[in-house]
Amino acid sequence: MTLREKLFFAFIVLIINPLFMLGGVTFYLASVLMDDKYAEQSELTLQALSRSIEYALQDLNNVSDTWIANYYLQSILTPGPYTDNAANDPLKLLLDERNFRRVLVSYPAITNALLYANNGSIVQLQSQNRFTPLPFDKLQQHPLYPELVRRDGIPLWIGPYEYPEMTGGNAGFTQIRIVNDLNTLESRGVLFIQVKLSKLDALFREFGYSAGDRDRRFFLVGREGLILSDSKQSLDGTMLPKSVYALISGPEPFIHLKTELFGEQSVVSSYTVGSDGWRLVSATTWNSLSKEMVMIAKWVFGIMAVCLASALVFIVIFVNRVARSIVRILRVMKKVEAGDLQVRVSERGSDEIGLLSRGFNSLVEQVGRLIDEVRIEQQRQKHAELMVLQAQIKPHFLFNTLESINALAVQNEGRKVSQMVTRLGRMLRISIQQREEITLREELMHLRYYLDIQSFRFEDLFSYELDVPEEWMEYGILKMTLQPLVENSIQHGFDDLPRQGRIRVYAEDLGGALAIFIEDNGRGIPQDALLRLQNPLAGGADVPPRTGLGIRNVADRLRIEYGKEYGLCLCSSERGTVIRCLVPKRKPGGDRHDQADAG
Repeated sequence: MTLREKLFFAFIVLIINPLFMLGGVTFYLASVLMDDKYAEQSELTLQALSRSIEYALQDLNNVSDTWIANYYLQSILTPGPYTDNAANDPLKLLLDERNFRRVLVSYPAITNALLYANNGSIVQLQSQNRFTPLPFDKLQQHPLYPELVRRDGIPLWIGPYEYPEMTGGNAGFTQIRIVNDLNTLESRGVLFIQVKLSKLDALFREFGYSAGDRDRRFFLVGREGLILSDSKQSLDGTMLPKSVYALISGPEPFIHLKTELFGEQSVVSSYTVGSDGWRLVSATTWNSLSKEMVMIAKWVFGIMAVCLASALVFIVIFVNRVARSIVRILRVMKKVEAGDLQVRVSERGSDEIGLLSRGFNSLVEQVGRLIDEVRIEQQRQKHAELMVLQAQIKPHFLFNTLESINALAVQNEGRKVSQMVTRLGRMLRISIQQREEITLREELMHLRYYLDIQSFRFEDLFSYELDVPEEWMEYGILKMTLQPLVENSIQHGFDDLPRQGRIRVYAEDLGGALAIFIEDNGRGIPQDALLRLQNPLAGGADVPPRTGLGIRNVADRLRIEYGKEYGLCLCSSERGTVIRCLVPKRKPGGDRHDQADAG
């Protein structure tokens, strides 16, 4: 990605995105705030509308309370010889109906009224529409009748369309209540009244106009989501969607939510009305509710778009000049990164870009000088580390060999002493060479002299085998690499061994590297000691002193000379130990990245 693309991308990410995110968050918060305010307004509106409906129903409850206490109604239901035969006496029924009409004549909102006596007789006022009352025995079998009995005189209201088999399908509200005797409070019958609440439509219109231009709609919802009354009178007798009714029919008196209603995203509020399971619902489409806010948001985003277009012009015209200068410097920096420290940036002008160019040129010159100094210092340090490790190995080996020769001299083994001294001299001749890296042939010759010396000292202690193909003998290896590893096997692996020890040295070609294995059948290395050796073999630091100094030194020398991918790997058990020495395939003194041909 070029610098211009990065600047443009940064402009998009750091300026445009935050602005649009800010606008989106602001719009969201405004929507939430508007929804909260609308929820408060809806709760107050529904509370007022609910109280008005409850007042209207309570007025009718008071009227029916007055009727129940009326002498004529009580006389109709009072049992006696005359009343018991009233069901079969047409004259008695006409008289009772006339008396009942006297009670109801002052209430024009009542469309139907009838009185069920416990003996099965029905006293019915002249209804304003065709209405066939439900027989008393079927009324007693209706699912609502147990609730009616449980209320024991408290009115039970039924909305339009709820129970057409009971109300005759009239679009009015029906009150049913048990009539008790005023003296004994025993049940005497059932009072059935149907009314037309024209006041409800007026209330809907009044509260609808108070909502202004908002498309607000009110529903009076009965049991199981049946719409008893719709402010627009188009959904009377239909059902609310079950998903919506499940959301608004909770135990809370007021519920407010946003959901889809009749195909439109709407804000729906619900409030409990009375104790008959009715809920008053207010629904407003979200589009009508948020259209003013959307208009303001469009203006805000339009102004933001103009500002961003102006900023984009500034980026293209003014920043482009700075970008070209920086790109020119970046190209030179890539050449310096590739190792060309002779390249320089053309110094133009005296502004910040010119100062940056001159400072970069000066920095490149200083870096070149420092790299040369560091390279020389690293070579000196590497050579010093190798010398220190080599100095640690040589005394260690000489002391052990001289002790072996001294032991043979004390035993008057002159011939063996002579042979050991001869082999020791040949070993020293190889070890004191100025070259740190010798051929594998010389290293194996050095190892053979050492094993012969140890065989003279410890007769029948061990046998050995050197199995390396002739074609690999000219590859290079650090001198005195194998001898310390074999010495470790003899001193620690064969100590108190109940069987004769055996040492085998062989090699494998791994493509770009040569693996030399030192295998013995000794006692093996304990697991705790083997774990402690892993850090030094991997180049670890800060480990406490322990046995196996020769192994650690060989591992460190190989790592310093050839790199971390080469070195030693140990595998040990009670049946013996195998040490793998991995070195690159190259001629002595060659670069470690130049691999020799196999074979």
